Amino acid sequence: MTFHALAPVRSSVVHGRAMTVAIALCAIAMGAGIPAYLAVVGDGAAAVLALPLTVALAALFFARKKTFFFLVLAARSACDLVFESIRLSVAGGGPGIGGFVNASIIGLALLVISKDDVLRRKPFLAAWAWFFCTTAYGFLLAPSKGESLRFILAWVSNFAVFYCAASFVTSMKDFRTVLRVIVASSIIPVAYGMVQVAAAGLGALSSSRVQGTFTHPNIFAFYLAFVICIVFYQLKSPLQGGGMFGKAALVAWMAVLSGMLVCTQTRSAWLVCMAMFLAFGVLFERRYLLYLLAGCCLALLVEPIRDRIIDLSAPEVVTSQTKLDSFRWRVELWTAALEWMEIKRALFGYGIGAFSENAPVFFARGDGIHWDAHNVYVQWLFDVGLLGLAAYVWIHGRLLYLLRRLSQVDRLLRFIVMVTVISYLTVSFSDNMMFYLAFNWYYWLFLGAASSLLAVPAEAARQARPEPASGRAFVVWR
Repeated sequence: MTFHALAPVRSSVVHGRAMTVAIALCAIAMGAGIPAYLAVVGDGAAAVLALPLTVALAALFFARKKTFFFLVLAARSACDLVFESIRLSVAGGGPGIGGFVNASIIGLALLVISKDDVLRRKPFLAAWAWFFCTTAYGFLLAPSKGESLRFILAWVSNFAVFYCAASFVTSMKDFRTVLRVIVASSIIPVAYGMVQVAAAGLGALSSSRVQGTFTHPNIFAFYLAFVICIVFYQLKSPLQGGGMFGKAALVAWMAVLSGMLVCTQTRSAWLVCMAMFLAFGVLFERRYLLYLLAGCCLALLVEPIRDRIIDLSAPEVVTSQTKLDSFRWRVELWTAALEWMEIKRALFGYGIGAFSENAPVFFARGDGIHWDAHNVYVQWLFDVGLLGLAAYVWIHGRLLYLLRRLSQVDRLLRFIVMVTVISYLTVSFSDNMMFYLAFNWYYWLFLGAASSLLAVPAEAARQARPEPASGRAFVVWR
């Protein structure tokens, strides 16, 4: 055998020995590092899994960016409580895997932007640019720079999700994948919510609200209402396909989601869900008006639902030891904040986070708690003034204006998008929607994916589409 024949064999042997040495060195390093790692993060199961999970996500990020994106979004709804438990305990607190995931999504968006034709997304980017300009001066005025920066980075991640979805979705098939990711993301939160219901018992639902894997029942409720909307679109749109078994599974899952929504006891989420079915009944299929009426009558027979609705009209209690009902409490909080606000601050506000910072000063009923406004418009007006509020509203207004052209692809999709955006803006009157990061990711994922369909050729959607109800006489069986 010649030297040339032996060369590949020798090269292979050398390569194998090098790999063996590298693996051995890695094993030694890991063995030496594990005690130090455990000394930092503790010995809890969640903390121990933080490093290998981070490494796995990093490897997927570099190997399959699109898969990484969809996988993170599929799992994000189940991670709020997990991220909180995995938070590293360096100097009494520090960044956890949640911060790493947020940073990775932002980094992914930067990579996508660097390779993308940004000019074709100019109509959407202009509105976002104005919003981030207002957050910049809000940061400069902020009483707490750390909390302000954290808030801004959360909204940068919202934009990152929106942009990545708009870039990754290039066909109706990709759009279907996004919808499936959203629906699949609800499995673990709903399952965990069922465990909470079982633990509390059905009789305790009148005094116990289910929050699933989220940090508050309201966030879970808005998320459920959003997923119900997506599932309903999958059922009704001929562009989404699916056989009889798939449709039956969606119907069953929508019933489960609706039951879990009731258990959250979040009235505003109930209302936006009902409004969606009401609008669909008026514009598309009139028989849904009867379904909605029957559903409301049945719901009023359920004691926790009835009590929750009656609680809204409970008389005001003026003693400081007793809380007002939730609506009047909010109104009093908003009134106190706006009366305390100086006119000269109306244009630029007091800085991001100023509302909660000053709440103990202007809200006597707050018992010294740093309350947020439970109203995006009041809080954003207080924090960044009229310019910032206009920029926030303009993002959604611009989306509504541009996405009206989705009727060329799917009229029902345009309806669902409009309902989603209007519902989001509506519940922003009574809740802190800007702070609900996990929910916001799914909201912007859907809108980013929908915006990408504006570039899909019209012939890709030349299937039968549900027509809106005509102005003719009411037809029950339609």
